[in-house]
Amino acid sequence: SPLESGGWLAWPILLLAMFVTARRFARDQWELGRLFLPATVWVTAIFVGLLLSYHVRAIDGLGGSWALVAKTAGVMGVAAFVLRRVRRDDRDEISQIYRRWSVGGLMVLLALWFLRTNFFANGDSFPVPFAPLANPLDIGLGLVLCCIGFWAKENERPMLLVLPPMAFLWINGMLARSVHQFAGIPWQGQALWDSDAMQMAVSVTWTIIGLGTVLWATRHKIRLVWFVGAVLLGVVVGKLFLIDMAHLNTVIKIITFLVVGALLLVVGFFSPMPPSAPETSPTVDPNEVEELS
Repeated sequence: SPLESGGWLAWPILLLAMFVTARRFARDQWELGRLFLPATVWVTAIFVGLLLSYHVRAIDGLGGSWALVAKTAGVMGVAAFVLRRVRRDDRDEISQIYRRWSVGGLMVLLALWFLRTNFFANGDSFPVPFAPLANPLDIGLGLVLCCIGFWAKENERPMLLVLPPMAFLWINGMLARSVHQFAGIPWQGQALWDSDAMQMAVSVTWTIIGLGTVLWATRHKIRLVWFVGAVLLGVVVGKLFLIDMAHLNTVIKIITFLVVGALLLVVGFFSPMPPSAPETSPTVDPNEVEELS
């Protein structure tokens, strides 16, 4: 517990000292103040997350996912509190530091938690039965994505580009947790990779994602996004012949090839490559032609 071994006294003193120092530096020594203000928010969020995680972990019978989600809930709560206190239309430098650097640092912390948890947490949600997406771990991961997206949209729009790769990793982590929970495959990378259920789920899911991507890109006429979806579909085809053909049993192999083949036919019929952007010829003002003549 963060409150054990004198932590009940050390943490409040540390946070109070950092808050007072940050406010004083912000008033008298701005170069130091702009460093202490975000650091105070970060340390506060870490403390709140650790405290919530400890109290949830202390409840008997709860799966490990609950404590992980409690930790990130504390960080998201501090971020929401800071954004609520700092109005969107405030343009002074202190508000900008709170909004972009303080909360931005928390978004980086949440992204790191997202990556680590998505790869290493097995989704144990006892006593609640595990269900794909509707379990505490995946709900927490989804909220982290929403939180990062909301902050990036308001402050750093280029950061929105990290959301599709993170969502793709989240879906794959959800597949691995589902196979582990429902098929009884040990939560080990090699065991999951050797599982027929995991290989079939990956092939079908990646095909659906690639299909959705190219359909969306065709509708909105975005050629680059269409290529991304097409590359993913090409990876699936290569996986079918290089991995699935050699390792899957006959029944799983037939089902996988039929489903993936049907989805690829849908791509061929309904999602052709969007046309490239037309070249625009320079316009000539008729008045300039008359002057030249």
